[in-house]
Amino acid sequence: MTVPRLFDRNGNAGPTVWADGQIVGGWIQRPDGKNAIEVARGLSSTHQLLLNEAIDQLQLVLGDAMVRARFPAPVQKDLFARA
Repeated sequence: MTVPRLFDRNGNAGPTVWADGQIVGGWIQRPDGKNAIEVARGLSSTHQLLLNEAIDQLQLVLGDAMVRARFPAPVQKDLFARA
């Protein structure tokens, strides 16, 4: 995945994943409420562990609330297609 896939055709960014101050991927919330993540490059084992913890925390914070992008970026469309 390349970073431009995180932006819709008007230049608006979708939900992003960050590591060390850089955007490394994107995420969506599937219709079943679970989060799906795609990273642009391999993460170190430490970053992957932190990402997994952040996903769990996000799931707790969101609870039953659903997050939807009105105009999804390409990476979001692909993640929805895989759901």
